[in-house]
Amino acid sequence: MRPRRIASALSVGCLLAMVAGPMPQALAKERRGTAALACGTLITHTTVLRADVGPCSGNGLVVAADHVVLDLNGHTVTGSHATATPSETEQVGVLLEHVHASRVINGTVRYFDAGVAVNGGSDNSVERIRATDNVNVNNLTNVTTTCNYGDGITVTDSNDNRIAGNVAANNGPFSGISLVGSSNGNEVRSNVSAHNDIPFQHPNNQIQNHCEGTEARLVQDIGIRVEGPGATHNVVAGNYVTDNALYGISIHGNICLPNAAIAGAPNTANLIENNFVSYTGLHTHSIDSTSSGIGILRQGPLTVVCPSYGNSIIDNTSVHNFEDGLFVGSPTHGNTISGNTFNNNAFDGIQLNAAPGAMCAQSGGPPVTCTGAVDNVLVGNKGSGNGNFDGVDLNPGCDHNLWVANMFVTINQPCVASNGGTGTGPAAPVVTSVSPTSGPQGTSVTIGGSNLAAVTAVDFGAGNEANAFSCSATSCTATAPPGTGTVDVTVVTPAVSSATSPADQFTYTGPFPSITSVTTSGTISNPTITVTGANLGAAPAPNPSTPPEGQHGCPTVLPTSGNGYLYGNSLWFSDSSPTGGWTAGQNADGNFDCLGLIIVSYTSTQVVFHLDNGYDNTSNGPANFYVLANGDPITVSVAGATMTGTVGGLT
Repeated sequence: MRPRRIASALSVGCLLAMVAGPMPQALAKERRGTAALACGTLITHTTVLRADVGPCSGNGLVVAADHVVLDLNGHTVTGSHATATPSETEQVGVLLEHVHASRVINGTVRYFDAGVAVNGGSDNSVERIRATDNVNVNNLTNVTTTCNYGDGITVTDSNDNRIAGNVAANNGPFSGISLVGSSNGNEVRSNVSAHNDIPFQHPNNQIQNHCEGTEARLVQDIGIRVEGPGATHNVVAGNYVTDNALYGISIHGNICLPNAAIAGAPNTANLIENNFVSYTGLHTHSIDSTSSGIGILRQGPLTVVCPSYGNSIIDNTSVHNFEDGLFVGSPTHGNTISGNTFNNNAFDGIQLNAAPGAMCAQSGGPPVTCTGAVDNVLVGNKGSGNGNFDGVDLNPGCDHNLWVANMFVTINQPCVASNGGTGTGPAAPVVTSVSPTSGPQGTSVTIGGSNLAAVTAVDFGAGNEANAFSCSATSCTATAPPGTGTVDVTVVTPAVSSATSPADQFTYTGPFPSITSVTTSGTISNPTITVTGANLGAAPAPNPSTPPEGQHGCPTVLPTSGNGYLYGNSLWFSDSSPTGGWTAGQNADGNFDCLGLIIVSYTSTQVVFHLDNGYDNTSNGPANFYVLANGDPITVSVAGATMTGTVGGLT
């Protein structure tokens, strides 16, 4: 059964009163059974509490039958986590385990790994519950074997449930309220989800998120999380969401592996409607700048994530958040965003993200070039007073996003104000001169023009980015990267690139670099590559901006040391062997890694570099070694000269 869309919702004043005051008394009719219950009691018939339960060292109460009402009757079920004692067994305050049409109402659940958990089953209700201070204490320790929970109220692989009129506060590390796994047709309505920001809820503000592994970000908490994978046709409506950490409300992507079946279906056809979201990141943005009000996310590295799509964000208000009012990540698509208000956010009101050059996962095949956040429809949204722009589409020319009658003050490109919308964009950068107009790679080139202060990249030909540059309002100085022929020198800002013209052209002259040999030596786990040639120039400087993901066999994030990703077209390496441990960035554990490349020495005739450990950004564990095998075909590019060779001599 799909949840009904209800026209009315609790007022903000009423919801806030629930945070501050006692829970309303439940109706007594149609209830039977009264009890002072022990921790771990199985509830098999309708029960009204007459006393508090706990502190419990295991589960509080377990609803174990269909069509049962558990009325806490204003009482509290308390766990043992007030003393932050770690446990290998996660503890739930009220657990509904594979039951149908049962209800939990009217009381407080606190100090467990999860306050209320609905696992499996369907058509259950959680209403008028205050779920507070439920924190997975393994998050505070090195105990990492059990981290399924960390929520105030969570629904896992369960359909057609109603989560309504509750308060979820001070829970973590995951969320106030969450829909996890294949949870479909659920209704999350008229709740308060507030202060779920655990780095500032516990002693010394020093929580490490061990539940997500040693490489995890310190901030995970989200007010209302539609995580999935395979969460569809859920309604999140009429909620008051404030002062959470990572996002106020989020719809996630799902993990899928190239060359394998999808590991879970996308989260699609969910409705986020008529919610009030504010002050996301209030206490955590200094630790993690990701702190938007509402997010449609990809969740994880692009190379192992299939995005969610076809969701609706309608009639919400998202204000005073410490990043964007709404962030739509690449490559999510096909969403409807209508009638929302995004004011006074620290960065953008709405941002549709782009992923130029990145490689994205697809089900059952190798990675493909990503799209940005495209094929979205944005109608009748409003925004003002945001720190950067009120409306932002980072895809060139808005790339199949339809912006209709949106009312903004500032926009990043004209198409955001198309079809009856309003908004003024920044002046586009203009290149009027290049001096000198010719020279070899490594030439210092002065670029004259206007509106250049916000330049983030200088390209010598399409996608051939200069590693070193600096700009003022009227000029840039850049070092010509490797190249040939006559190219247009263009500058890029967050809003738009400069148009090409005869005035921006630069012609490469010789001597051009060449490679005469490529040899390998050292060990399999840490090989050395020696490149011999002529006119190889000087060692390249690391790129000051973020090069496109997927560039030259480095598909995800940077390792801690220098690598080919940093050096762009100036220096890179790849191993294309289908039998080796590294194929287009994928190592033996199925994860996608970034190849460490460390320069040992660099002259105009010889370049020597090490291949360091791969950096595994998906398992969050120790770095994995690449396995370069003798006989593997490899490609090396130095200063624009490229040669293919064969691995040999490794021990």
